[in-house]
Order: sequence, then structure tokens, then C-alpha cells
Amino acid sequence: MKHSANTDAIVQFNKALDALKQLPESVLTVEYELAIQAAVGLAYMLCKGYAATEVEKAYARAYSLCRTIGETTSTFPILCGLWEYYVVRAEFPTAKELAGQLLSIANQTSDPIFTYEAKRAMGGTLFWLGQLENSHDYLKGGFETKSNGPVNRISTQTYSQDTEVANLSNFACVLWLQGFPDRALEKANQAIQLADELSHPFSMAYANAFSTFVHQLRGDDLSVKKQAEMMISISDKYEFYYWRTIGKMLHSSALMNIHQDSQYIIAYEEALQDYKNTGSRLALSYFQALLAQSYCYASRYSQARDIIESTLTDIDKNKEYFFKADLFRLKGEIILAAEQNETTAEKYYQASLDIARQQKAYALELRASTSLGQLWQQQGNYHEALTLLDGAIDQINEGFSCTDWLRAINLQKELKSQLIADQQGKLA
Repeated sequence: MKHSANTDAIVQFNKALDALKQLPESVLTVEYELAIQAAVGLAYMLCKGYAATEVEKAYARAYSLCRTIGETTSTFPILCGLWEYYVVRAEFPTAKELAGQLLSIANQTSDPIFTYEAKRAMGGTLFWLGQLENSHDYLKGGFETKSNGPVNRISTQTYSQDTEVANLSNFACVLWLQGFPDRALEKANQAIQLADELSHPFSMAYANAFSTFVHQLRGDDLSVKKQAEMMISISDKYEFYYWRTIGKMLHSSALMNIHQDSQYIIAYEEALQDYKNTGSRLALSYFQALLAQSYCYASRYSQARDIIESTLTDIDKNKEYFFKADLFRLKGEIILAAEQNETTAEKYYQASLDIARQQKAYALELRASTSLGQLWQQQGNYHEALTLLDGAIDQINEGFSCTDWLRAINLQKELKSQLIADQQGKLA
């Protein structure tokens, strides 16, 4: 669908549905309605976002019609639409169940296109749940499906974004969490290149969004700003409201960091509220963590603490655990800055460390180790801090220009110097 076509298409599709109601029900009218409901569901998704209530209404009706027809091939893209709706609303049990149904259909049909998309759906769901190893396996399995033989591209007249673009994008974030920031950036760049080659605007917006996430996680604010501006430009041109809200958030966050100016917090808050207004709840743990960090920059610690606590409550309900470790770390940072309560801060740093280790999220383990190491440094526990930090650093073998790595390495150097000075002082 081209520029300005989404809203026009919705009007035409709804007129067609009204016309069908005037006809006696038959196999032919059911097939027509199925095709129209699938099309209007996609149009609403592109225009209003994955989590719009109109999306669920259209795809749920289409799924009911599929059951009437009993045709598996028609059911698959409908289940994909429902999966996208539920995953973006952060209703992960339902999303995971739907991903399981997609895998079942893929296995029954032995269709490589279905197999690729189903593995991507399950891998994506597991990523948000923080089950990184299983997510990695499913997403990597999608690439293996493609490498086993030629796989036709899915029709972007039926699906929201290209499967390979989405798979590359999701895999990039998983790789970053697992401690591979350079490989993450490589996959994100591949996704953008492929989306551009396909000339599919929604896939382009999707790829640019995940690339922006990767740049932000790497601590590259200038690249975040550039990528977010590209996402906003695409979204404005093609009326992708969902991606525009995300672009606005990340753009404001980058400007806040670049200029150290709290005026950008207001723009971030407005974009975050716009995102929620679409019905979207996916990645709120990440988006609200960024807002909490901005509050801290502005010394608004009470607001930072409140948003972290509410976010932790929310993720205990919906199980969006991919960023849970960093939420605990940030809570420790806030408590230390606002209350100078080292005991409580250490408790949250240790909780962050435990979660990151359990998930094998080595990037977040490095962050938690650095925060805890800095605290121990202040307390004069140089040996314990260095031992902790050495273990976290040894697990990372790339990304040497990333902010987290540089912070950890600088602390490591300080601790080594302090240990030497401490030992020399004892000998003197």
C-alpha cells in the first residue's frame, strides 16, 4: 500500500463488507469476506499500529471464517496477524500459543515460507520473554530454513513486513543482549539493506526501528538520532503512526543525551503516551527505562523511582523479562543517587546480576557488574570489584567502541591501579 492509501483502503474495504452483508451466505461470499477481512486487518495495522482494536476485530473474524472453510493455507497469515496483535499488546501467553499454532501448520504443510515465519514468530516471542537461548535457536533456525534451499518471499500484500527483515532485526537485539554488539549491528544493517532493496516501506520502518534500538544499546547517540530521523521520515510519508511514536521517543532520548537538556523529556513523555494510546504495550520495560534514565539526568529521582517500580510491577504480570535485569540495576542507581543507601543499592545490583546470569544476557551482566564494581570501589573493596569485573569482561569479545565496554574497561584500569597502590601502601 502506497502513500495515503491505507485510510482510503480501509474505507473501501468496509464498504465492500457492508455490500457482502446484503448477499445470501455462500461458500463464495465467505471466501470473499475472508479476503477482505485479512486485507482490512493489514490496512488497520499499517495505519493505526499492530495493537489497534480494529486489527484484532478483523483478524478474529477472518480466523472464524477460516475455521468455517477449513483451509489451512488461508489460516496461516490470519494467525500471523493475530500473533502480531497480541505480541504488541504484550499478551505473551496468547502470543506464544499462536506462535505454536503457526509452527504446527508449518510442520503439517512443510512449506518453507511458513516455517521461516513461524520460527520468527516463536523466536520473537521468546526474545521479549527473556528466554534468549531459545529465541536465538528459533531465529537462527529461520536463517537455516532459508539456507536449505530457495524460499520465496512472503507477500507483503498479506503480511505486514518481510519475514527475513524481521528475523534479522529481532536477531540483532538478541545478539546484543548475549554480548555480541558488533554482530548485532551487522544484522541490523543487513535488515535495513534488504528492506531498501525490497522497496517495502513498512519493512523499512521496521528495520530502521530495530537498528535504532541496537545503536541506543551500544550507546551511540548520534547514530540513534540519525536512524530515528529516518524512521520518522518514512512513517510520516506512509502514515505509519506506530513506528512514528517509537521514532519520536528514541529521537528525544538521543537529543537529551547529546545536549544534556531536560527539555527533551517532555517530547519523550508525549511520544510514550502516544505509543500507549495505540494499545501498544510491547517493550514498555525498555522505553520506560530510558525515561527513568532521563529523569535521573535531570535529578528527578522521585519520578525515576516511581516509573521503575511501576514497570517492575507490570512485567511481573505480563512476563516481559528481556530487560528485567537492567530495571533492577537502574533501581539501584536511583537509590544510590537519591538516598545514598549503599546497602539497598547493592541488593538491587546483585539482583540485576543474578537475572542477567540466569538469562545469559552477558551485555546486561557487564552493566550490572560495572555498577556493583563502582559501588565496591567506593567502599574500598578493590579486589572483590576487580574479580567481579574481570569475569564479566572476559565474556565479551567484541564491541570495544561501545559505551558499556569503555566504562567497564576504565573501571578495570582504575581498580588495578588502586590495588597496586593499596599493596604498596601496606609494604611501606
